[in-house]
Amino acid sequence: MRRGLATELRRLVSPLAWVTDRAFRWLPAWLALLTGAWLVSGVTVVEANEVALVLRFGALTGEGTAQAVHPPGLLFAPPKPIGEVVRVPVRTVFELELRHLHHEKGEGPYRRGVWSADPRRVGYALTGDRNVVHVAMVARWQVADPVAWTQSVDQPEELLRAAVLASSVSSLGGRAVDAVLADGRQAMVDDVSRRAQTRLDAWGAGLQLVSLELLDLGPPQQ
Repeated sequence: MRRGLATELRRLVSPLAWVTDRAFRWLPAWLALLTGAWLVSGVTVVEANEVALVLRFGALTGEGTAQAVHPPGLLFAPPKPIGEVVRVPVRTVFELELRHLHHEKGEGPYRRGVWSADPRRVGYALTGDRNVVHVAMVARWQVADPVAWTQSVDQPEELLRAAVLASSVSSLGGRAVDAVLADGRQAMVDDVSRRAQTRLDAWGAGLQLVSLELLDLGPPQQ
């Protein structure tokens, strides 16, 4: 009985032993293959409209901005979790529509023909002579400093929105409504652009405001 049980156990264990033996024999080859695949994953193609930054354990590599920024082309960096390549689209121009100071921001009262002064529902700004105007714009921007943009900015569009809206309120607050609505529109836009860029630079945002275009500027319809 015991002899039969031992024979049966040897019969069951023999294939497992064969598989284990082959696995250990091929283990160096499998390790080499996996290591090669891991290293190849560290090759990144940086497109023509991009530059790249290399992080090692979360820290930026390279001394100074010039050494930290890598141009378009093939780039090798230690793969994750050791390293990471951050591609920054420095030549791409992004657009952001700004209607927070426009009546189209809101709902309800204005659309029923009753103007509301509640800025949570209807957007507006005040001119220097205390007149109400609505203004809508499109801001076009691009990354100017990839290091600052990568290291300091989490939500670039929100930062740009805050800079342009604050600058719009300040600029309109220093002008008479007649000048704003007549021939002073371009001067106002230029002033807003300059103020917004100054704010972005002071915040270290790494963003460049390329252009600012008016979509609408006028008093309430009522």
